[in-house]
Order: sequence, then structure tokens, then C-alpha cells
Amino acid sequence: MTSPAIEGAARLRRIAQAARAGLPIDPTDGRRFAAAIDRFFAGLAPLDEALGLRASGRGKRNARLELIFADRDDALHALAELVGTKIGDADSEGVWDVSDLLTAFAADKWPKLRTAATCPPGLSRADALCWAILRGRAGKIPPRRWIASFFRGSPRNRISR
Repeated sequence: MTSPAIEGAARLRRIAQAARAGLPIDPTDGRRFAAAIDRFFAGLAPLDEALGLRASGRGKRNARLELIFADRDDALHALAELVGTKIGDADSEGVWDVSDLLTAFAADKWPKLRTAATCPPGLSRADALCWAILRGRAGKIPPRRWIASFFRGSPRNRISR
């Protein structure tokens, strides 16, 4: 289940991508955005709440972090599929392959790309996935045990080839 905060953040991301590219905004996104701005200017809600970005409940992550973590998780799945080897315990070949890709990217490209607000254009698929994973871990390479436990978490996380 996607949280309302992630949906609001994803909507704003789509609007920003369209605006950067000079493309029209999706009408559904545009209507929701306009309604949120109207609510804010009418004094009915603070801007983060009107845009659907306010985390629900005390101690909850804000929408920006939720979206970054969701992107990280999706990128980790995609990188594991790209690698194509079996993910198992911390010493499995797939975990080593994912870890090796992340380590190489972190040493070579991450220092120049870490301040980018969005994934820089022109990266290979593997590098773009590594960028999203490191962004979701504050630039830290996940330990192999963390990678292995991530893939043990749910049926979606079990990748074997």
C-alpha cells in the first residue's frame, strides 16, 4: 500500500519533470495541484498538508524521505534483476555482485553526483540504479548482510535465477 505522502510527492515529481522538459502536465496531476494551491491560499491548510506531503502521525517520515526510500527499494530490486544471479545470504554470489557494483560506483562516480537533486542524465542503467540506492542510504554502501536481509523480507524480495 502506497502512503498518501508518497503519492503526493510522486505527483509533484511528475509535475516537475514535465515542467523541466517543457511538456504539458498530466490533467489529473494538474487538477490536484491546483486544488491544493487553492486550499493553501484560502487558508484551509498549510502548504505541505494541502499538497499531500505531510506525514500522517507522530514519528512518521516525511514525503521526501518516503519517496527516496521507495526509490531505493525499487532500484535495489532492479539492480538485483540486472545482475541476474541468485540473492541469498550475505555470502551469496548475487549479494556480492550487487555489493561490488555499488562499491565501484561509490568510489568512482558518486562523489561527483551525490549532490544531484535527481538522477543525472546519461548514466547507464546500472549506474542510475546505484545512484538511487546510495541516495536512499545517504551515500553509504549497504553492508552485504543488509542487502541479504532486504531480499529476505517479502515474496517480492526473493529473486533467484
